[in-house]
Amino acid sequence: MAKTVLRDVLVDIDGVLLGNYAHDVSVEYETEEIDITALGEQYKCFMPGRSQATFQFGLYAGHTQAHDILNDAYRAGLTVQVNVRPTSASASSTNPAHTGDCYVTRYAPLKGSAGEAAQAEVELHSTGPAFVDTTGSGAPYPATSLYPSSTLYPSS
Repeated sequence: MAKTVLRDVLVDIDGVLLGNYAHDVSVEYETEEIDITALGEQYKCFMPGRSQATFQFGLYAGHTQAHDILNDAYRAGLTVQVNVRPTSASASSTNPAHTGDCYVTRYAPLKGSAGEAAQAEVELHSTGPAFVDTTGSGAPYPATSLYPSSTLYPSS
């Protein structure tokens, strides 16, 4: 991916655009390492386990619709659709869209000190695979299962 200065980030939660309220964004994909080292092995051996995507946002407080969606989803244990792109342009190989159905796992609706802009923080974890669309066609590939264990470690 080309070097990008984040200026026009698209942050979309359940169809609500939050790019003008976001001041910090993070998308992380993580897969557990399962230790399969046998007795007598000289080096440790691992295989991929379960995967998840984590989306984290720092927002300036004040977007009532976003607060309602995040608060309701957090309290009711509902999922929300998350879509993040480095710019608001269409998804492409240089502007990949990261999407997933997520649970709100942490929501701080008000954060700050006297004399500072009011902020909010939210962390969401994917339920099922998260996707990366690099074509703009809306046909993403799964980001959290790029290397299924059956491909790396065929059954005997």
